[in-house]
Amino acid sequence: MLPTKEIAATARRCLDAWEAGRVDDLLAHYTEDVVYSDTRTKGKIQGKPALRRYLGKLLGRYDLKFFLVEGHRIEGHDGESMLWECVYRRRLPGGGLSNTIVQQRGISLCMVDGDQVKRHEAFIDLSVLDKLENAQ
Repeated sequence: MLPTKEIAATARRCLDAWEAGRVDDLLAHYTEDVVYSDTRTKGKIQGKPALRRYLGKLLGRYDLKFFLVEGHRIEGHDGESMLWECVYRRRLPGGGLSNTIVQQRGISLCMVDGDQVKRHEAFIDLSVLDKLENAQ
């Protein structure tokens, strides 16, 4: 079992990398055999190549800013649950960002292997993103 501080640090570095929005930098925080899912994925995404494709689309469409509200170790496991808030803006075709901002809370479950995340499940309300689809 990893110390709680190491688990928390790994999960939080991964959350910070989401905000940077660079797919390659973010993927460095995941194991090769990562299993990822969120409310938007229709099932589980397995492995870095599949996650790269998903993240490329997602991060190409939205700018994300995360704020960790609280994190708790999952007792008996090398994992942490995180309650976070995220501010979303849609990326515009010309490279800029929409003026419309939406914010919501979500929960992530991150299981770690050393200093990388091997399982990441995120639970969010997708209807919030619908407000951004026609934003300018």
